[in-house]
Amino acid sequence: MGTVTLYLSYPDNDNNGIVDGTNIKESDLIIYHLDNGTWTALPTTVNGTENTAWAYVPHFSTFTLGGTSTPIFASNNNNVYVYPNPYKKKFAGDYIYFSNVSQEAVIKVYNIAGELIKTIDKYPYKWNISQENIASGVYIYIVTGGSGGKSTGKIGIVK
Repeated sequence: MGTVTLYLSYPDNDNNGIVDGTNIKESDLIIYHLDNGTWTALPTTVNGTENTAWAYVPHFSTFTLGGTSTPIFASNNNNVYVYPNPYKKKFAGDYIYFSNVSQEAVIKVYNIAGELIKTIDKYPYKWNISQENIASGVYIYIVTGGSGGKSTGKIGIVK
């Protein structure tokens, strides 16, 4: 029996080294094959110029291309956005997420009276609303620290 070379492509239209629509670096990609109900990693080579990953496979099977998600941090805090906003538990689940935040930033959330409600100072930048005893209303967030810059905004919460 011989081996076959399997090529799998992945999208990286902006050529930034990150698989489009994910936080997976192309250098972290691994081809897996399904072997008796277990996913097994294959030694994988990635060609970033052609956006392909390849591996030698011992037999035909089911294959997938995967990798470990890596946090992608913004270069500053000038363009932070929050979702879902407004937050409605019925539709959104348990979390409010803060995106486009720089590494080591600090997020402070205040109620309309100016009282500090929550401090978020580590990745992932998300707020578990289900663990909070807060009322419906408007809350103010301020993002500072990390690589610099500052963002402020409002979060609507409907319980």
